[in-house]
Formats: sequence, C-alpha cells, structure tokens
Amino acid sequence: MSKKGVLTLALAEGFTKVIGLLLLPLITASLTLEEFGNYSLFLVNYVFFMALFVAILNNFIIVGFFRRGYRVLFDCKPALLFNISAFAFIAVILFSVTFAISKTLYFETFFYAGLASLLAQPSQILLTLKQCEKDYLSYAKISVVYILCYSVFAVLAYLLEIKSWQGFAAIFLIAHALQTLIISFVNARSIKVLFKSNTTSFARYKKHFNTLIGNSVFGWARVNIDKYLIMTFLGSIVLATYSLGFQLGAVIGLLNTILIKVLNPIVFSSFKNGNFANTRKTIIKAVFTFLILTASFVLILPYIVPIFFGEEYSSSIHIAQLICVGYFLQVSVSIIGAVLFYEKKNKLISVLSFVSFCFLVLALAGLIFFDKFNATNTAIMFVLSWLFHFLATLFFSIKEQRFKQLVLDD
Repeated sequence: MSKKGVLTLALAEGFTKVIGLLLLPLITASLTLEEFGNYSLFLVNYVFFMALFVAILNNFIIVGFFRRGYRVLFDCKPALLFNISAFAFIAVILFSVTFAISKTLYFETFFYAGLASLLAQPSQILLTLKQCEKDYLSYAKISVVYILCYSVFAVLAYLLEIKSWQGFAAIFLIAHALQTLIISFVNARSIKVLFKSNTTSFARYKKHFNTLIGNSVFGWARVNIDKYLIMTFLGSIVLATYSLGFQLGAVIGLLNTILIKVLNPIVFSSFKNGNFANTRKTIIKAVFTFLILTASFVLILPYIVPIFFGEEYSSSIHIAQLICVGYFLQVSVSIIGAVLFYEKKNKLISVLSFVSFCFLVLALAGLIFFDKFNATNTAIMFVLSWLFHFLATLFFSIKEQRFKQLVLDD
C-alpha cells in the first residue's frame, strides 16, 4: 500500500468518524442533560446495529474477497435481506418486552438506530469493496457524501433549535438514506450488479453471521452494557456526562478504527504472500504513533472539556481518560487477533468476546452489590475487561504459525 493510499484511507475514515465528535458541542448546547442522555442511549443502539449488521457484512466481504475474489458480491443481496429479516424479528420481540415493562424509550431508540444501520448497508458494501481493491480515492468520495449530509443537517437542527433527541437521531437516518441514493446514482453499474444477483440462498452469509454474532454482540455489550446499567440505576443525567466522556474517549476509538482499516489488508496480504518483515515494521510504526497520540490526547482533555462543553460536563474528563486507555488495549486486541480472523477461528473469537463480556458483567455486578456503582468505577471496569481480552487473545494467537512468522521471521 502506497503512502498516498494510506493517507487517503485514513483521512476518509477519520473524517467520517470525527464529524460526530466535532458536532458534539452543537448537540450538547441544543439538548438538556436529560435529552442528551436519551440521545446517548440511541447512540448505544446505533453502535449495536452497526456491529451486528454492518461490521459482520464488511468482514464477510473482506474475507471473501481475498479468498474468492469478486464472486463474494453475489452473496451480498441475500446478506442484505437476511439482515432486514433479522432486524424485523428482533424488533417484534423487543417491542413486546419494552411495552410490557413500560420502557418504550428503549424500543424507540432501538428502532431509530436499526433503521439507520440498514440504510447504511448498500454504501458500506461499496466502501468495503473499494478498500479491498485499494481504490482509496473512490473510498474517500463515498465517505465524503455521508460527511456532508450529516454535517449540513446537524447544523440545520442546531439553527432551527431542535430540542429533542429524536430530531438529532433522525439526522443519522437522513444522512445514510441520502448517501445510499447518491451512491446508487453515481455507481449505478455496481448497484445493478449487486441487486441483480440471482443468488437467493442465505446459507453462506448465515454461516458467517452465526459464527461472528457472538463476537459482535458480546463485543458491543462489553462497550455498552455499562450505559444501560447507568441509565437504569443512575438516570439519564448521569448517563449524559458518562456518555460524553465515552464519546471523547472514542477519539482514540476512531484512531483505532482507522488503524485497523489500514492494517487489516496489509496483515491479511502478508499471511497470504509471506512478506512478514515489511508488515512487522509497518505495524510497529503504526502502534508507536497510536501510543503517542493516545497519551497526548489524555493530557489535553482537562483543557478541552470546560471550553467546549461547560462546567456541567467536568465529570466527563476522568471518564474520557480511562476510556482512552481501554481503546488502546482494544486496538492491541485487533492487531494480535488478526491471525485468528484469517484462520477463520470465528468460534474462538466469539468465545473470547463472551468470556470478556462475562468478566465485565461480574465486575459491574460486584460494584452494584457492594454499593460502589458510579461512573468512574464503571470506566475502570471497562479498561480491565479489555486488558483481560488482550491477554486471552495473545494466549491463543501465539499458538498460530502465521503469528509466529509475523513476529519472528525476517
């Protein structure tokens, strides 16, 4: 991968993720603490569906492309239909449960988030394909469409003095819908190939989905179960300050996403062609840069929050610093666990996510039992759960021959 290609991919992915962070001051200024807490619950569910549907679909395309080439596209249409069916099934169950316990807010945030992720899927397929082809200019153009749509409507919501979480949640739906429509027009030929596929069987994608669902669900739950517990036990106002800290810490999560987007094709290619030495040097440089950026961001957080969000969000600072540490451990898990994805140890990956999730649940249950449940202690448990996951993933990765070659071969 050329340096220009790396820069283009990083900038495209970075701007897509960072735009939400840049617009946070507008959102917090528009919403009360309680409404921002409800909006944060929507974001929790949005991340869930992006992990459940979009991330698994993207992984399916990447792995399939390197193994079967463009034939993987013939399975995308049934994959989309499978995800729509799965969402409808989950929605019916959740509606029944939330209505019965009078928690309709949970369903409402869930429904908005699910629709947004489904609308994102066609453009995400094209993005992933362009990434595999190393066509980074096209990747950047597709990403810019979403950035512009989201930015324009978020600023409009602020200027029109939208005061409800639903109004800002709707921006996600509008931005993804417009991105899909524009991309469908510009890339009409690719869209026709995608939707004219004669393949109607869910079998290949369903198998891939079933093996990774544990990793996606429990991986998401480890990052978000804390927010559900805070909403339930401490209320939406505490969730607002905690979530802001989490979203600020997600700057490091953003760098994590960029790094993995850049490194995954390189690492997978090295597993295939055996060029381990250059890949190892690239990984070392990337991780060292990531470490420096993480440390720098942690140090400047106490100066950022009062200026852009006000004193009412001051308790978010320590939360954000802890979350940064957690995300650094997360990127370490992604790098050393790449070999498990390549070797299709999907069940093992899911088990590791499940065990790490159980570790976090037990830790949070202990906090509640001993009356120590608060935002700061919850963030500490988040960090410890990723440390546990890192050590467990390392234990299994070092047993793989390709991992040994990546670490040791010249």
